[in-house]
Amino acid sequence: MITAILLAAGASTRTTTPKQLYRIGGIPLVVHQIEALLAGGADQVIVVIGYHAEAVRAAVGERENLCIVQNPAPKKGMFSSLCAALGKSPSEGKLLIHPLDVPLAALLVKRMDALDAPIIIPVYEGRSGHPVLIDAALAQTIPSSGVERLDRWLEAHRESTVMIPVDDPNILYNANTDADLAHLFPSETR
Repeated sequence: MITAILLAAGASTRTTTPKQLYRIGGIPLVVHQIEALLAGGADQVIVVIGYHAEAVRAAVGERENLCIVQNPAPKKGMFSSLCAALGKSPSEGKLLIHPLDVPLAALLVKRMDALDAPIIIPVYEGRSGHPVLIDAALAQTIPSSGVERLDRWLEAHRESTVMIPVDDPNILYNANTDADLAHLFPSETR
């Protein structure tokens, strides 16, 4: 079983509209990413919201296999969102951690799920990207690990990690501006 954690609590200070609500193929980016995660094989999606919470809740609506978690301190960043989600995530199966503003390839999720390793990270030309797939029981150690960034926790668990090479450079980038959104979601942008 895969539970996807969609980190969607950011303030979107460099875009003209909140990233969560940016229209991709006529739907808000947050909805687009939920659908991509489910298409990739996620059985459940936990969406972490923070800034623009009410508008994001309204955009997402009620959905089967969806849990919305409010990050009480979104200004602390993505790691605080991850920790908020882990409080609501199962301790069995796999957790797929994915930022809202990184394109997601459903085939990549399926490829990662087919592997048997505690941690799986896609790599493009030697650089690691998103999403990250982690054994759910192992992921429950993240909040009490004493680190404040996922990359540092992953570094401490390098021996448990399988890096899979991919040919998609988009795993490395997140959309910080309107131009980034148009570039990273080119065939689908408003």
